[in-house]
Amino acid sequence: MVIKLGIIGSGYMAREYLRAAKIVKDVEITTLISRNKLTAKSLAKEFAVPMVLNRIDDIKFSQVDVLVICVSETSTLEVVAECLSLGVPLLVEKPLGLTLSEALLLEHRAFTSSIPVFVALNRRFYASTLCVMRELDELSSKRYVHVVDQEDTIAAKAAGVSQRVVENWSFANSIHIIDYISFLCRGEPKLLSKDRIDLSSQAFIVKAEIEFSLGDFASYMCYWNAPAGWRVDINVEDTAWQLAPLENARRRELQDRKYVDYSLDVLDLEYKPGLVRLLEDVVKFMNGNSHSLVSIVEGNRTMRLIEMIYSDA
Repeated sequence: MVIKLGIIGSGYMAREYLRAAKIVKDVEITTLISRNKLTAKSLAKEFAVPMVLNRIDDIKFSQVDVLVICVSETSTLEVVAECLSLGVPLLVEKPLGLTLSEALLLEHRAFTSSIPVFVALNRRFYASTLCVMRELDELSSKRYVHVVDQEDTIAAKAAGVSQRVVENWSFANSIHIIDYISFLCRGEPKLLSKDRIDLSSQAFIVKAEIEFSLGDFASYMCYWNAPAGWRVDINVEDTAWQLAPLENARRRELQDRKYVDYSLDVLDLEYKPGLVRLLEDVVKFMNGNSHSLVSIVEGNRTMRLIEMIYSDA
């Protein structure tokens, strides 16, 4: 069964989905929807998309089986709400909302409309992440997860990012790294402590410690407007894993003197990491097979965690 995809948006992420879809079996991009007629027509010509629409209202049920929504952060709420009336499953680029309340509103609307909505948390589909998760899933050991984040709102403002997005940057961008805590740690989270350390008038560090009901523990540290790099460390009793950068995984046993690197995955080198496997799971879902797509409910678990860490931070 060939799955007909429609893509809403014509920016960077739309292009990356179009590239990835080219090599996914049983996927066909049939429709591109964008308010920007010029870029939409250009993309459609480059990737041989047969239909270009300028309005969501013009989508016919027969034209698409699934809609991929990759619009700006400020448009996501409005676009997803409108698409819920179309009766087809949605795959939505994160963040689902610029606030927790926006994300929960869409969760409620998805529930009442009975439309499956998935959040495109593509880092869960990195080969590096999947390798580590397969090994962790074989263990019952308590996990300690340490995440290092780095965010630069000064650069975001200079790049022309809207003020509203910058004001909610923890939801707009930190979601990429905080999500690791959400899916690596088991049980319900409880905030043990959080702190803010000011380095200057613009640079500061946010620290948080979180305990989970099934015994796992996480620590989070974010360098705001200060140099650092994204990193995830996972420890159990006798084994440690590290993702740094996130596309690269390494493992170290207690007796080892250094980490052993995993092989890099060609799909994550040639395409935006995680997207090919993400689209493959869309096909699995549509064919009624087991998949790892992130439901809106599961995605909002991460949004709640962000709110827990950053409320009043």
